[in-house]
Amino acid sequence: MDDEIFEALADQHRRDVLVALLAEDRVRPASVCADAGEDGESEARRAMLHHCHLPMLADAEFVEWDREADTVRQGDAYSKLRPILGFIVTKGAVER
Repeated sequence: MDDEIFEALADQHRRDVLVALLAEDRVRPASVCADAGEDGESEARRAMLHHCHLPMLADAEFVEWDREADTVRQGDAYSKLRPILGFIVTKGAVER
């Protein structure tokens, strides 16, 4: 298995976004992350999402990120993640 896959799944925020894309064509990343509320700490998490997590997922082609609309959809390499994401959902391994 590719190290990029493990890196993509290593963070809860990235897993939240990737799992949400199993059920929806397009998602707003901040709306699916469990702790991306409005307080100061959440603002820092949102910044990490937009400056670290989403660029990494987009560079690996797991997602296509529309920065202007602040939405993501499945990228060309998303299919590599699908079996693992299905397992994560089935086993309830996604924290909410």
